[in-house]
Amino acid sequence: MREDIAELVRAIKASCTTGLICIGSGGSYSAALLASWIHQEYTGQLGLPATPLQAARTAAVRNCATLILSAGGRNPDVLGVLKHILKQEPRALGVICLAKGSPLADLCADYRFVHCAEFAPPAGKDGFVATNSLLAIIVLLWRAYAEVLGLPVQRDLTLQQLLAAKSGIEKWSAELAKSCGHLWARPYLVVLHGAAATQAGALDLESKFSEAAVGPIQITDYRNFAHGRHHWLDKKGDETGLLAFISEEDVDLAKKTLALVPRNVPVARVQIENSGPLGGIEATIKSLFIAGFAAAARGIDAGRPKVANFGRRIYHLNAWSTECTGFV
Repeated sequence: MREDIAELVRAIKASCTTGLICIGSGGSYSAALLASWIHQEYTGQLGLPATPLQAARTAAVRNCATLILSAGGRNPDVLGVLKHILKQEPRALGVICLAKGSPLADLCADYRFVHCAEFAPPAGKDGFVATNSLLAIIVLLWRAYAEVLGLPVQRDLTLQQLLAAKSGIEKWSAELAKSCGHLWARPYLVVLHGAAATQAGALDLESKFSEAAVGPIQITDYRNFAHGRHHWLDKKGDETGLLAFISEEDVDLAKKTLALVPRNVPVARVQIENSGPLGGIEATIKSLFIAGFAAAARGIDAGRPKVANFGRRIYHLNAWSTECTGFV
């Protein structure tokens, strides 16, 4: 909340009158989803989240603004997609990097039209699933959009206030852990979300569960769940828990849907108190805590898993040669 965001504000200002393709990998993809939604809510323009590979194969890049999000600014995909997009000459190009002096920033420095905003989060280096960088990126984006559009921002906002944790984060965390604890005895998890802010929380929960091998997980919105996905609970209900993100706009639909869930399926309800972008940030923060609870219950250190050598080789694979991507 105290960071200087002048360069980020310039990047957002340059993209506000057109559609935006927001690019991220891993946890940064969750931030890209939320950023795309904030762009739509605040500007009325279309926002589209994309992975680097999706963005590289999207012709619309030439006619939209583009925003690239990265925690460290050095992975091969973020560097590869930046080089590709620079050749497409989009309407505006912004970059957010949660590390200073990165190869990504060095590449941006060669192009005067690129707005590259670098930050050094006070939490320091991330663990494997990059939770601190994710929280930093979404708060910075919210602040920048609010400043560009002249919307009020509580500059002294704390995590405790955002989460309405009146009795303190520790007690709040214990209560949230208790409300979800009965899910972790089941191997499978289904996560329901609304159409807006809560989607970012659900998506990030899927990201953390998959990246840290916490367990198999399915995410979908309340009405897409109605189109056949409910059949999973009929056949696998005794092995499945259900977690529902519920914002103010989802209350009615969530209540009616959850009332029809078979009684053998344990349900946890995660209420989102804030509305708009702050609701999206709140849902994402709660997903980070919930992923941590699930990992701990299953004896997993999500921040420091042992990564297999084949996984490291896949991560460092050069996917940006002409042979791999079809692009020069």
